[in-house]
Amino acid sequence: MRRQLPMRPEIKALRWIVVCLILLSASVAAQKGDEPIVQEPNWQRYRLTPHKLSVLLPKMPVSDDSRDECRSYSSNVYSSFADDIVYTVRVFADTKRRPPSWCRETSKFDAAFMDERIRDLESSLKLRRTLDEKSGTYRKVLLADDLHQYQIVGDPAKGGFFVYSVAHHKDHIVDTNRFFNSLETSTAKTESVLDVLKGSHRTVGDSKLKPIDKESWREIDTETLDRNYRIVNKFKARYTDAARTANIQGTVRLRVTLLASGATGAITPVTKLPHGLTEQAITAAKRIVFLPKKVKGVNQNVIVTVEYGFNIY
Repeated sequence: MRRQLPMRPEIKALRWIVVCLILLSASVAAQKGDEPIVQEPNWQRYRLTPHKLSVLLPKMPVSDDSRDECRSYSSNVYSSFADDIVYTVRVFADTKRRPPSWCRETSKFDAAFMDERIRDLESSLKLRRTLDEKSGTYRKVLLADDLHQYQIVGDPAKGGFFVYSVAHHKDHIVDTNRFFNSLETSTAKTESVLDVLKGSHRTVGDSKLKPIDKESWREIDTETLDRNYRIVNKFKARYTDAARTANIQGTVRLRVTLLASGATGAITPVTKLPHGLTEQAITAAKRIVFLPKKVKGVNQNVIVTVEYGFNIY
């Protein structure tokens, strides 16, 4: 019987190196295509799927949708970041469906519903109303404070209304005209109009961090321009059928890096839940839209802990 010679130490070490390289390559391959996304702001016209509408935005937005069967409306949100500003448009539409019999409370999609949304914004964010004008059943309202500017326009009697919002740091001077006045109802498909479809799977940041434009800030010394980060849009994570069947409830906690570019970075679970809920929370966290932290006028990376709750109603 042939005797097997012992493996030389250098060969054993080489084998471990090869195994580690294979594992590293597999990890990189798994993460490929899921790195932070950055690009230069480039204002283009985006078609808001599934609506026959389009608006101007600086980048491909992240998007989210929801529906309230008892109140007979659907809501689609589209949001993007560029140059220290978050641009968001929310479309409220009449589902034109009768509420299910199990609804405890119901309401109509009408002018009173639109007014309720306006009053909710005023009270929750302490906004001041700077304009409120009507032309027949069409209404236009402007709301603002030091951190937000809102335009609510539309006609619920004709099926929908729109909430435009611009979020920015205090003392940042923002021109909202291009965004607020960009709505078009043309349905023609052209190469110059991009379909949002499901939107970007990650919030898109800026590829270049530009120096502070002092003309865009109110009497600010760059050396003392400190602003904390602010999460503007944090979409709900989706419940999975498997978790619902297993009656799983609880909270997923994630450690999320909010990059100086405005993009979302690394995401690490702190507290997990089974049946795909942790993965759904990570998917939602990738689409957090925020204003980066500033220290002496320079954007900074920050790591924050965010929570996503899952409850069976």
